[in-house]
Amino acid sequence: MTVAGPSRPTSRRLRTIFTTSVAALIVLGAIASGASPVQAAPAPPPPLYVCSSLLGFYIVPSPTDCGRGGVVYSLTGPTGATGPTGPSGPTGPTGPSGPTGPSGPSGPSGPTGPSGAVAAYFIPFSTAGYPLSTSDDNYFGVGTEPTGVQANVQQAAGAGGHFTSMYCAVTTAPGGTNHWVFDFQINGVNQFFCEIFGAATTCNLTGDSTAFSAGDLLDIESFPTAPASAAASCGVGVGP
Repeated sequence: MTVAGPSRPTSRRLRTIFTTSVAALIVLGAIASGASPVQAAPAPPPPLYVCSSLLGFYIVPSPTDCGRGGVVYSLTGPTGATGPTGPSGPTGPTGPSGPTGPSGPSGPSGPTGPSGAVAAYFIPFSTAGYPLSTSDDNYFGVGTEPTGVQANVQQAAGAGGHFTSMYCAVTTAPGGTNHWVFDFQINGVNQFFCEIFGAATTCNLTGDSTAFSAGDLLDIESFPTAPASAAASCGVGVGP
């Protein structure tokens, strides 16, 4: 006697059962992973799979867990499109300054500049407070007592140039029609002079350009015409 077993479900019925079971499993999988079936979780859950085998439908974490003869269905949908780039965040604070780097090599020397102009100066001749002779010619140099011997007071020039002026003064005016004549000399030769007359105590000469060289001997000679006794000084201007 043959006993008929239970009839096998039709393919339409199997599809209905499968669809319903998969939907339920998806919901259960979402709940198990921490996501709400209504609202998506902030982060995607790990992938889950549905295994269909002789044992029924059940969730497995990997396709290899379905077993031999089972059919695996993925619960994870396809990856969605990449969303638009969000706005840039605010600029962060400036970091600390780095250490100072080593000094670079020295640059080449620049060209030599032009020579500057020679500064004007003067040579101060005087009798060092001693009075001049009121009857004889005298010579005096740079702060020397006046004398009748020219070689004793001559001053050697330390550089060359041009004499441009002379200003002389006496401590007492000659008086009346008397006068002093001061003659500037180079190597014993008269070059230029100025005269102090009567009530005056100074005289000057400007606009001269008498050349001289280093080593020349310089002094001033005085010529009196019965003046009052006086000490004298003369400044001789020098230019390039």
